[in-house]
Amino acid sequence: MLRGLYAANTAMVSQQLRETVISQNLANINTPGYKADRAALQSFPEVLLWRLSGYQREPVGSAGFGAAVGAVETDYSSGPLQYTGRPLDVAIAGEGYFVVQDAKGETFLSRNGALAVNADGYLVTEQGHLVLGEGGPVQVGGAEVVIREDGTVLADGVESGRLLLVDVPDRQALRKAGENLFRVGNQAEVTTVQPPLKVGYLEQANVDPVQSLVDLLAAFRAYEAAQRVLRAQDELLGRAASEVGTLR
Repeated sequence: MLRGLYAANTAMVSQQLRETVISQNLANINTPGYKADRAALQSFPEVLLWRLSGYQREPVGSAGFGAAVGAVETDYSSGPLQYTGRPLDVAIAGEGYFVVQDAKGETFLSRNGALAVNADGYLVTEQGHLVLGEGGPVQVGGAEVVIREDGTVLADGVESGRLLLVDVPDRQALRKAGENLFRVGNQAEVTTVQPPLKVGYLEQANVDPVQSLVDLLAAFRAYEAAQRVLRAQDELLGRAASEVGTLR
C-alpha cells in the first residue's frame, strides 16, 4: 500500500515539473532564438528483490514505482525565421551560434541576433553584451552599419570586423545560463563555422504553442489523476490501520 503512495507522489512531482518546463517555454515564445526544454519521462529505477542461495544470487522479481522525470533536455532545432527589415537583425541560417561577452569578460553563445549599437559604438545584444568578431568586440562607432550575409560588418562602407560564429558538435556540453545564453563546458570542442546569415530576419523560438498547450493540459490532467490515487491510497491506509484486526 505504501508502494501506491510512492508511485502517486512520484507521478505528481513529475507532472508538476512538466508543467513548469512547458510554462517556461510558452513564456519565451516571443524570445528570438529561444530553445525549448523538454521533460523526458522514464521508468523509475526498479527495486530489485534478490534471494540468496548459497553463493548464487537469483532474482525473484522487481517492483516498479511509476515514472519520473529522467532529465530536462533542450531542443536545439532551429526555429522559424521572421522578417523584420531591421539592418541589425541577423539570423543564422543553419548550425552555429553568435559569441557574446558580458561585463565580467565571460563568453557565452547565443542564437538571438537582435543586435544594436551601444553608447560606446560597440555592437551589442539586447541585454547589452558585446558581440564578438573574429578579432574581438566589434566597434562600429556611430556610423551607418551594414551586416553582410558572410558576417562582415561595415561602418560607413569601411569593414569593422567579421562576426565570430562557432558551433559545439556535442550538444550535451551546452548549458543554459539565463538571458537566452548558453555556457560551454570546459572540455567541449568548439569549432568556427561560416553558415550564411539572413540580414533583416530573426530566428523565432522553436516552441509550438498549440502542442505546448496540449502538453500542458495533459500534464495537468495526469497530475489530477495521481492526486486522486494518492487520496484513495491514503484512505485505504487509514482504514487498514483502524479496521484490520479489530475484534468484533
